[in-house]
Amino acid sequence: MEWGDDVKPISEEEAMVIVNHQATGDVCTLMMCLQDKGTVVRKMMWLMDHVFKYTNFGLVSLIHGDFFIRQGKAHRDKQLIFLKDHLDKFYHSRDRKWIVLFPEGGFLRKRRETSQSFAKKNSLPHLTHVTLPRLGATQVILKTLGPQQENGSLGVGDTDQTGDQHCHPPVCTLELLKLS
Repeated sequence: MEWGDDVKPISEEEAMVIVNHQATGDVCTLMMCLQDKGTVVRKMMWLMDHVFKYTNFGLVSLIHGDFFIRQGKAHRDKQLIFLKDHLDKFYHSRDRKWIVLFPEGGFLRKRRETSQSFAKKNSLPHLTHVTLPRLGATQVILKTLGPQQENGSLGVGDTDQTGDQHCHPPVCTLELLKLS
């Protein structure tokens, strides 16, 4: 199911696509929904769990320049460095425009209990249909690809002659689909 604004007019802009990951069909559904949205499918980079490297589409994803991330505390810091290096090397050189990110870090059914435990310890809301997002990859993407101000902090946009604020993607995030 697809709803919301038509994304075709911004298909050549840069964006971070945040997808609520529910099942293995999410990737197929997203690809199907974006097929008629210009060149976006060809120009997107996917971040996915390293285990998918060993599936039938893993080789295609490797050739395409997608990034496979290992999860877990033991790998976290090193993987974020690898992600930054990957973005520096492949994002612009392969003319990528969109980055697809599953901020939950995996399937809801596998992450829900840990997310709820973390939420309880940190006085955060108890969520049942989504998990709390993991922010490491998001922060690396924004710091690496987002606009920088002269002082090195992230720029959030410009004000035009009419006083309207315009955000520079990929700092703007775009939630395309909620899959359930």
